[in-house]
Amino acid sequence: MRSLTPRRRLRSLLEATVRLAWVATTVFTLLVVQAIPAEACVGPPPEPFCTKTLQLAIAGPPVILLPGGGSFDVPALVYISLMDFPPGFGICPAGPYAVDIQIDATCSGGGNGAGQLLGAAVVSGYNELTVPLMVPAGGARRCLLSATATLTLTDGMVLTETADNVACLAEPAPGMADQPRLDLRRVGPAGGEISRTHPGDPSVVVYEITNNDPSESFSGMITVDSLNESRQPSFAGPMPPGTAVVSISDPVQGDNFPISLLLGESLAPEGPPVAASCIALPADPMDPTVPLESLALALDPSETAFFIVSSRHWGMCADGSCGRSTVSLEGLFGDASPGFACSGFVTAVDTSVPATHDCPDSGEVAEILPPMDPVKLTASASPHPGIEIEVETTLSQAALFVNKVPTDPPLHFSDLWSPHGGRIQPQFVGTFNVDSFFDISFQIDLSPGDNNPPASVETVDFDFSGAPTGYSSTAPFVVPKVKVQWTQKDGLHQAFFSPTLQFNAVAIDNLGNRRRLTFTDISFALLPGGTGFSGGLSGGSAEPGAGNTFQAVELAIDLSGFLSPEPLDSLQFTDGFESGNVSRWSSSSP
Repeated sequence: MRSLTPRRRLRSLLEATVRLAWVATTVFTLLVVQAIPAEACVGPPPEPFCTKTLQLAIAGPPVILLPGGGSFDVPALVYISLMDFPPGFGICPAGPYAVDIQIDATCSGGGNGAGQLLGAAVVSGYNELTVPLMVPAGGARRCLLSATATLTLTDGMVLTETADNVACLAEPAPGMADQPRLDLRRVGPAGGEISRTHPGDPSVVVYEITNNDPSESFSGMITVDSLNESRQPSFAGPMPPGTAVVSISDPVQGDNFPISLLLGESLAPEGPPVAASCIALPADPMDPTVPLESLALALDPSETAFFIVSSRHWGMCADGSCGRSTVSLEGLFGDASPGFACSGFVTAVDTSVPATHDCPDSGEVAEILPPMDPVKLTASASPHPGIEIEVETTLSQAALFVNKVPTDPPLHFSDLWSPHGGRIQPQFVGTFNVDSFFDISFQIDLSPGDNNPPASVETVDFDFSGAPTGYSSTAPFVVPKVKVQWTQKDGLHQAFFSPTLQFNAVAIDNLGNRRRLTFTDISFALLPGGTGFSGGLSGGSAEPGAGNTFQAVELAIDLSGFLSPEPLDSLQFTDGFESGNVSRWSSSSP
């Protein structure tokens, strides 16, 4: 990895006052008339009561030599999240939890295999497991590994999630019964085929390819792809009241991590070759296109070569967001016989791993802590090593308007908090006799606090992208772009804080059914002078239900943030955004 020169240390303190008020709305502009690039890794926010998710990714093993059949291990990454809201109320089914994993190998030329892991003990968060897979005797073959994880909960609900990767069974090299003719295996960095990094940081995998044929050369093509595995899980069985199944990333097709591929130098005595790992993040995370990189390779008899695959996820990705890559080599030996090899790896987002700041637009996920005061919280993050910025946020009471008529009493911000993988969910709860129409408007103000040296704060733009596929009207979100500037002895410095706010409303009808509310009109606007931004949401429908009135309305706000540096001499793009955090600002449309 490329190392960056540490910056001078600075501790900045910012104070942000956030006032949310639900007031009568006027005319809203519907902002979903055109396709707008979406923010990365923003699934629907966890719903009050109990939200559940199960994520699965599997890695492909190195080339396997099993002419007589046998078993090999497949690494699996399982992420589980069952979140009570309010926290500690025990609404979600208690553990211990156990997961079953089934893997089927569909192989070219037959000789299919299968394996399973039953009743594996798992905990909330990440779990790294190994699944043994049996294959019959046979020749060289390329196998597609299709995996299914099943989590059965004590409330009777069953979650299932799928994943895939590849494995290759090779023939022995001439005169070398213990070596595959064409070998492919991971040699660095230290660790296995599953790696976890801080959001926004890159991950590098180094592979070694060896042509073990003593007399025939080999020429072929390396291909690597990258697919997001953090989709919305399937579920069966009873749906207990207040339960929702959510995804960590785009539930259908987006958020595929970008990759790069290049050949490396010969293996040095002190370790494998190292490549510059920083990848420019695509402007549109919602693009369903699966990234694919390829590279031509030629090997003389008994020659070894190295290649490096870099993968990177977006800074706003939450814990549980993971992607898999398949690595394939196909070509011909000098005697015109076919040769192939394959493997695969998994990279995942883990906010508990310290940020490395390896890329110019790397940064740090804000740590958002529950408040000492019920209406105040603090977010802390670093744009680059040695600089820490804290944001104090104050939320005021709110008022609900139904059919343009204010409710009485006003709706107060609750003191119920739920931290979750770099995010936090504050909640508004009130009990009213309301129908299916309601209005919400809010205003968020940011101002500098006690900074040393003094800093200025300006909200310069925002990105409103609707929501991932299937949630554009039920879980809209907005991402302000907040410029932070301060002066040191060597001049003016700046960074950008990008908080994400996503909204999710549920109504409880007169029969006690929980029914998701739909927002019909959505708008956001900057406040004069860059002091913050305002927004409005109108609701006009709810999920079908037998009840004819609503007796309670709950609004949950999913809040997260990412802080990254940006040089003052950055380029200006045609859409007015500055360069730097290209995943969010280089080609998006306000």
